Amino acid sequence: MATPVFVLHGTSNRTADIIKERVAKLSTTCGDKWELIPVYWGDFGAHEQWIERILPKPTQRRSEEVRGGDIPETDDDDVEQFALTIAHALEPADDQMDEQEQLLAIEAGIRATLGGDAADAVAEATADTWTADRFWLSQVSDPALLRAIGRLLAEDTAEALDEVELRDRTRVREIVRQRMQSLDKLVGDALKSFASNVNQMIRTKLAPAVVRNFGDVIVYQRRWREIHDRVREVIAAVDPLLGTDSTHRVHLIGHSLGATIALDLATGAMAPESPALWTDSVITFGSPWPLFQLCDPRRPALAAIGGDGVVRLPETVNRWTNLWEPSDPLSFLAANVFRMHDGTPPVDVEVPHRYTKGANTHSNYWDAAELVTAMDRLFNT
Repeated sequence: MATPVFVLHGTSNRTADIIKERVAKLSTTCGDKWELIPVYWGDFGAHEQWIERILPKPTQRRSEEVRGGDIPETDDDDVEQFALTIAHALEPADDQMDEQEQLLAIEAGIRATLGGDAADAVAEATADTWTADRFWLSQVSDPALLRAIGRLLAEDTAEALDEVELRDRTRVREIVRQRMQSLDKLVGDALKSFASNVNQMIRTKLAPAVVRNFGDVIVYQRRWREIHDRVREVIAAVDPLLGTDSTHRVHLIGHSLGATIALDLATGAMAPESPALWTDSVITFGSPWPLFQLCDPRRPALAAIGGDGVVRLPETVNRWTNLWEPSDPLSFLAANVFRMHDGTPPVDVEVPHRYTKGANTHSNYWDAAELVTAMDRLFNT
């Protein structure tokens, strides 16, 4: 009989077919060396199908409920503040540009388009008209974008400058001031439009995803008994003795919140109500369990994560390999903090980011070669 390995899925899985298909594909990839058994718990997950009923819809507000009696357009205070927040968030944290640096970048763009006295005149006028009124331009801290603004400013003023004497600095300054005002409005409108679109996306696209993912985390805090019982039932259906003592250890694989469930079971985090499950090996990927331990130490006996020292795991966790991906915001390292019962660290394995997979990196582990390698190393010894 092939060695049984129990596979726990992560968040947002509302049908058993999804985990069955993933496990079947993984089993085929592994050459059916082990009996991979899916453990489905998604029927206990969060309810998100009616999320739109609790999401604010600004277009449904009555005019008398809105300041000034009008439904706000894209330049209302809320969107403007949101745009400003995005502008600051997009700035490189360690590379903030002061006014002089901004002007130098714009001047570089000007001189890339105009030469001689014309470039001198426009650069001087730009510095003279760079005031607090240039509200949106002052938020730009990207040198490439500022140089592009300088080129656009030069191109936009070139024809008008042909009609005036460059030594007439007052007239040159007025031409540049008008163009700068237009550019400032253009940058502001673009940023506010982007902010408005982001806000709409958050409302209509991200909110349901947040509910599916973090909603499951919330539900797990309350329904962990039922979820743990489900895992034990699936294991017991194969062999009632599996996981019950050191001579009947079990293999677990867990993705995302499934990794947290697996490690909570293996460490006896909810003992005595949910006694520790004796494991031979645990493979986790996209695992937030180290974050759970950091924020709220898993009860009853695991030490808190501190500035130094390690968290010693009980002997019920024999081996642990943790796969992580650099672009996955829900994967965390284990070897820096945790130690197995014999003092050895768990094994962290980096899964390189594959750009062909796009931004949805949290589910990319299922067909990673590193996962199969980890299974070969752990389940064959």
